Amino acid sequence: MTFKKILVPFDGSLQSGKAFKKAIEMAPKFNSQIMLLTILHKKPKNLSLDKKIIQEILNEDDFSTKTINRLMQIAQDKKVQLDFDVEFDSSIPNGILRYC
Repeated sequence: MTFKKILVPFDGSLQSGKAFKKAIEMAPKFNSQIMLLTILHKKPKNLSLDKKIIQEILNEDDFSTKTINRLMQIAQDKKVQLDFDVEFDSSIPNGILRYC
């Protein structure tokens, strides 16, 4: 069995950190890419966000920026491809399912 992508919902909690750690262990074994996903509350209807704007939002929160950069560095050190995405939904579980 192989996994092309491993989805890791990440909210900064201890549990999401453990899920990331497990994904980092699994990814090389299956030659998988890790998709790190954060769900934020639903955005205003007229707001269009691209990756550059999302990065600017994260830059305003120094803790978030440092955390994401650290996770990206860990993945790079382990030679694991890591992509990061932010989705907006009023329900975290629904946002994760919709993303899938």
